[in-house]
Amino acid sequence: MKCIISNEEKTNFRKEHVFPEAIGGTFTIPNVSEEWNSFLGHSVDTHLVNHPFIKIARLSLGVLGKQRAVPNPFTEGVLVDVPGLRVRYRLKDSGEPESLEVVEQVERQTREDGTKVITITGNRGGEKQIADILNKILQRRNLSPLSDDEILKHTLAKSLQLPWIRYQYQINLEAYKIAIVKIAYEMACYWLGNDYLDEPLAEILRKCLRNSTPNNGGIGDHPVTAVIGLSGSYGLFPLWQDIPDCHITLLKELDGALWCGVRVFSVFEGYVQISNDVSRHRDHERFMVIDPVTGRFREEALQVELARLVDHSERTALQ
Repeated sequence: MKCIISNEEKTNFRKEHVFPEAIGGTFTIPNVSEEWNSFLGHSVDTHLVNHPFIKIARLSLGVLGKQRAVPNPFTEGVLVDVPGLRVRYRLKDSGEPESLEVVEQVERQTREDGTKVITITGNRGGEKQIADILNKILQRRNLSPLSDDEILKHTLAKSLQLPWIRYQYQINLEAYKIAIVKIAYEMACYWLGNDYLDEPLAEILRKCLRNSTPNNGGIGDHPVTAVIGLSGSYGLFPLWQDIPDCHITLLKELDGALWCGVRVFSVFEGYVQISNDVSRHRDHERFMVIDPVTGRFREEALQVELARLVDHSERTALQ
């Protein structure tokens, strides 16, 4: 069997999740070799799966993914009311809040009179750890350690109700696009069959995917024709606003070419041109929707899906 990424005959294959398993993708195809399956995971899918916007979407929906745990996009931040105080927000595997912890910090200051001051910040209940840290500092300076009672005299406890936390993110708005191209290409291979592998645009898409790296995603200089962006930026999926949290993909003819549309949650969406020779493909317009929470997916002809939407709209208008 041919691997659709290398376009070569291979013997060892692994189920390839078209929409990554980590984001609730349950639809798989069989024709990606083990080698290229691993490559796609760490060099292509990673740019989508680890994007902060996707992590927040998974957390809000409780999508457990491959590791059976939701990601935590709020690992470490700074308290707004106490500038410089770093905190760590811990979540259970289910995504439910578990605790808010202060990140232990040691600050050294010298006052105008030459007095040296050491301030250690930690969590309530962590007095023993704070005492150990302080005494280690004193011992390194050949000073006598202090007793727990002496340290307790200088301990100040402070509580904040419903604290505001500030987080900083580096948002890459290009790297994830390679994963959208991957989804479009794999769906094209699935819907159009092995003959599609011989098309010039298929080879361009394969090369684009194979050149991706863990540190450098995006489409780059490859001659890929696509419109990809934040969901809603281009209005590519206006008919499916009633299912905002699902993954959608479809194959549609536009201006004599075949395009594959992809929507991931309500975060990213795009259309990728996958063929400029519509005559080679019969009954090509297809549709699939995946519920990332339940794992259920529905596939049918695009015309059937559009008829369903019209029927639903008419019945809603009559109610």
